[in-house]
Amino acid sequence: MPVSFRTDDRGVSEVIGAVLLFGMLIIAFATYQATIIPSQNTNIEAQHYAEVQGDLGELQGTIVTAAETGEPRSTSVNLGPSYPSRALGVNSGPPGGQLRAESVGTGEIESTGVPLDETCRMRAGDGDRIPTNALVYDPGYNYYESGDVSHRLEETLLYQPESDYGGVIARNDQAMVDPSARSVTLYPLQSDLQSGGTGDETYRFIGGYGQSRTVSDATVTIPTKAPLAIWQEQIDDGNPDISVINNGAEAVSITFTGSWEFNCRPVGQGSAPEQVPTADAGTDTSVPEGSTVELDGTGSQASGSITDYSWTLTGSPPTDVSLSDSNTATPIFDASDANVPSDTDVTAELAVTDTNGNTDTDTVTVTVTQTSSSGDGGDGGASLVYNDDAVAYDGPDPGSNAGGVNFSVTNRFGESVTITDVRIAPENSAISTLSDNVLPNDEPLATEVYIAADLDDAYVDYAGGTDLPRTVDLDTDGRNDGGNAILSEDATATFYLYEFTDGISSVDMSGEDVEITVTYQPASGGTETKTFTITPTSEGGGGGGGSSAPSATITSATYTAGSSPPTDRYDITADVSDADSDLDRVEYELVDSSDTVVDTATDDGVSGSSDTSTERLVAETNERDSSYTITVTVYDSASNTGSDQTVVPGTG
Repeated sequence: MPVSFRTDDRGVSEVIGAVLLFGMLIIAFATYQATIIPSQNTNIEAQHYAEVQGDLGELQGTIVTAAETGEPRSTSVNLGPSYPSRALGVNSGPPGGQLRAESVGTGEIESTGVPLDETCRMRAGDGDRIPTNALVYDPGYNYYESGDVSHRLEETLLYQPESDYGGVIARNDQAMVDPSARSVTLYPLQSDLQSGGTGDETYRFIGGYGQSRTVSDATVTIPTKAPLAIWQEQIDDGNPDISVINNGAEAVSITFTGSWEFNCRPVGQGSAPEQVPTADAGTDTSVPEGSTVELDGTGSQASGSITDYSWTLTGSPPTDVSLSDSNTATPIFDASDANVPSDTDVTAELAVTDTNGNTDTDTVTVTVTQTSSSGDGGDGGASLVYNDDAVAYDGPDPGSNAGGVNFSVTNRFGESVTITDVRIAPENSAISTLSDNVLPNDEPLATEVYIAADLDDAYVDYAGGTDLPRTVDLDTDGRNDGGNAILSEDATATFYLYEFTDGISSVDMSGEDVEITVTYQPASGGTETKTFTITPTSEGGGGGGGSSAPSATITSATYTAGSSPPTDRYDITADVSDADSDLDRVEYELVDSSDTVVDTATDDGVSGSSDTSTERLVAETNERDSSYTITVTVYDSASNTGSDQTVVPGTG
């Protein structure tokens, strides 16, 4: 039986509709991928382009601030934006940017008329040139174009090589030349920076130190890729004493006519710039024969730290003059055995060495003054000699101002002498009282006048203190031991005066002039006086009795970011020392820019004459600030103190 089939077109329209719908979806997706995503990502990159210009301006300011202050400064640069995650469509690769150091031209700042190696304290093998780098930022945009979107920072000039505005644009004014002040400041940058990616990257810059000198008719050549017109616009601006010309393809030469002050402030990225140290032996001084004086090399500088101090006496110094503690910053020039026929100049040379092995030297002249004859002990020039060693101390009221004063005299007679009276007359009339009764309960803690001598001590204690000026009779005034102070030939007597007040509270005596008149009787008979003015230094500490104060030096303050929660963390290291070998503790304090204490820490583990202390200080999320002051205070067992401070940048 034959079989027949019937034609059936049911379902054809549905298939055609599905195909058409799928095609429309494909076209829509292709349109989204080809136009919408690039448009959105272009906007993201354009917004980043505007933001990164601000970051680079902050970078320029951070470098200048670090160089000017000589302290570490940090800043962040957003190297590149991030695209949003997409459920549909595909982003291009991450638009990561790069910030790198680059040597331009010769890679050196050159000069005629300015000794750059001395001015910048950098040893480059040529006194007329020093190395420097430029910083270059290149974004890795996939879509956005606005001419050449890179930026360059060359000797404080931040510029964009090419833009849609037509040609080169200076994004920030240079900070090198100040025509109104007729000053030029060079900022040679030491960096090997090579970084890339997206998001914020933090960079740390550390300033060095330099010299300042005034020169006439000098020329400085700056390596640069910026066109001459930008430098002329930025620097000379019609000033007849400034001329800017091209010097080859990648440099400009700037001539300064007349007298100009030249400064140099090197800066390093990540670490301090390597510089030659500067030895500073202090100012010329004098010391009476039979006395000692402390020399001062603490003004010496180094880009890292000074690892060695070495003092020597040069020329032909008297055989009875010597140095003790000659490998410290503050040695003692000892003329206690000297007996010079006339005033004699002695030269002391200081050599310092830094962590890089670089050295420098400086000298100071010490005049040993004749104060006595070498005769038979009569009065032919013999005298009591003030040893120029007055020190302000926090006397019998620990924690108050350094209102006590200690000083000494040496007997340069050929016989013993008896000290009978002491007149005390402060130059500052507001210093009106000498009183050991400085606590609220009016309890005497010490005598107002105490003289420690080798044969016999003497003291006077006034009930309620005594007005100043005052001549103190050691064996009749107030409560005393019934005798005068007696010291033998060539012996030294130490005076302790506590405390100087304004009638209400103690006065810090550091730098306050006080006229002292000592009345004394040589053993051979007669009465004589010695008048001199003391100006106490601030080297003393608390506790009275003449004990020395400890010292603290902050050697590092390392920043570490905390992310959960965000915090600013600083690991502080301090070297502490005490001549009396009784270190007790070290206290740390972190204070923000509004003088609010953010964090404190105490290290009870220090001891002996020298030690190293390390603690961490933290600013939490709600405490973070743009900068902090870190104070380190060291205490000895007598509550004498010494301290050091440093200012560090924050990220708040």
